[in-house]
Amino acid sequence: MEQSISITLTANEGILIQQGALRLLVDGIHRGGGGFSPVPADLLEEMCRGEGPFGNVDLMLYTHCHPDHFHPGDTARYLAANRVKGLFFPDEPPFHRPDLLEAAARSGASIRWLDSPDGKVCLYSPLPGVHVGVCRLPHAGGKDFAGVGNYCFLLRLGGKNLFLPADADYLPEAFSRMLAGTPVDAALVNPLYVNKREGRASLAAIAPRELIVYHLPFEGMDQLHFRPAIQRDLERFAGELPPARLLWNPRQTLLLPAR
Repeated sequence: MEQSISITLTANEGILIQQGALRLLVDGIHRGGGGFSPVPADLLEEMCRGEGPFGNVDLMLYTHCHPDHFHPGDTARYLAANRVKGLFFPDEPPFHRPDLLEAAARSGASIRWLDSPDGKVCLYSPLPGVHVGVCRLPHAGGKDFAGVGNYCFLLRLGGKNLFLPADADYLPEAFSRMLAGTPVDAALVNPLYVNKREGRASLAAIAPRELIVYHLPFEGMDQLHFRPAIQRDLERFAGELPPARLLWNPRQTLLLPAR
C-alpha cells in the first residue's frame, strides 16, 4: 500500500526522508561551501546528540564527496552518537577516514561501498520494503569536476518512487536507461536542471509527476542570487515542467501524500 512521505531539508541537497517509522538521511551532514549554506549549527549539534527526528536514522546515503554534500568529521560525530542500520558510501578516499570507519562500526551500521562504473545501474534492498537503485554518472561542470563520482539514487519506498540525480551531468539517455520506465513520483533536483536547456531535456526523460528544487542557499546567504533566479526560471519554463515546489529553508518539510 502506498504511504505518504515527508521530506525535510538540512541544507542544500541534505534531506531527511520519512515514511512511517522509516527514516533516510541523504547528503544530510555537511558544512556548505562554494556559496552554498552549511547545515545550521543548532541542527547539526542536535543531530550529533542523537536528538529529534534526525537522530538514529535507518539509512545514511551520500551522493559524492564535495564539501557542500559531505563532511567526514561531522558524519563520524553523528555515527558515534547514533544507531544507524546502513550506510551508502562512494568508494573514495574521504569516506575511508579511520575515524569515520570506526564510528560506523560502533554505530552498528553496515557499509555499502559504491564503486560501479559510469552508467551501470545497481539495485539494492537494504531493508524490508526499501529498494535503492544506484547509478554513477559524471558530475556536471565538465573538466572542472573530471573524476568526481556522482551517484544518482532511485528510492522505492512503500509504493512511491523518488529520484535524486544530485549533481549529475545532464544526460537524458542515461536517465532513461536507469529508470527503465519506472514512474517517478518526485524528482529532487538542483536549479540548473530548470535553468539549462539540457537540464530540462533531462527532466523530460525522467518525467516526474512532481519536481522539487533544492540545493539553494538560505535567505541572507544567497550571494549569487540563486533564489530569485530559480523563481524566474520556474515561471519562465512552466510550460515545459511538471508542477514544482521549492525546498530552500532549514527544517522546511514538504509532504508527498498517498494517492
